[in-house]
Amino acid sequence: MISVSVLLPLISAFAVLTLGVIILLREPKNLLYRIFFYFTLANTVWLFSTSILFRSCAVEDSALFWERIIYSAVSMV
Repeated sequence: MISVSVLLPLISAFAVLTLGVIILLREPKNLLYRIFFYFTLANTVWLFSTSILFRSCAVEDSALFWERIIYSAVSMV
């Protein structure tokens, strides 16, 4: 059974990525739209990594790996 703490970041990541793709597809050559897409992409990586971290927090090496990914993604935001 997937817990709420795992499911909510996954749903949010999907919603944020969908929003970024929709905006990018409107006018791909617009610089502002591309920057917004990169912003949503960084948020998606952050949210997805958070979800995976919550799921694998019992394994120390895996949790440390995903924690590093989270901090890398947050620095892009």
